[in-house]
Amino acid sequence: MAPSAPPAPLSAETLYDALANDRRRASLQYIERGDGWISVRTMASDIAPFTSDSATVAEESVYISLIQVHMAKLADYGIVEYDEDDKRVRRGPAFVQTVDCLQFHSPQDDGAALRYRLPAILTATGLLLALVVPSVRVPMVVGIVAVHLGIVVVERETLRQFVAESLASLPGPLPDGE
Repeated sequence: MAPSAPPAPLSAETLYDALANDRRRASLQYIERGDGWISVRTMASDIAPFTSDSATVAEESVYISLIQVHMAKLADYGIVEYDEDDKRVRRGPAFVQTVDCLQFHSPQDDGAALRYRLPAILTATGLLLALVVPSVRVPMVVGIVAVHLGIVVVERETLRQFVAESLASLPGPLPDGE
């Protein structure tokens, strides 16, 4: 039997879309550490504390979003193989390419945790200050909105740049349209 051809490389847009969601990124990190088929229920339970705020509601919410949206999207791209009937997942043909384009942060990485929690802490502090001191209400709210918009733009652009650099470092030509 002849060996199967390697999968066609995913486009930058596909990689960006696949990696744009924190639950998909956490799932890929989890799958990378595992071997063979992995229960989506177990994976949801293990990644929920890192992808949601409320632990009790989070596990079920993460599980539902994984089985209804995220695993199917990753499977459509060939990044994972998803057994919808048994709710289990394993690495797909494009898994290695995708993981190579993703910088993982350990859940114990306090720097990464602070990076994502700091805007929430600053927002809560700003809103509290705006409630207590009437003269800062409008400037504080405008500042909070501006900071959050800046964070979203920087995070999206950082991911886009990382994917583009990762694709540029791969051997061979880029897929058409890139």
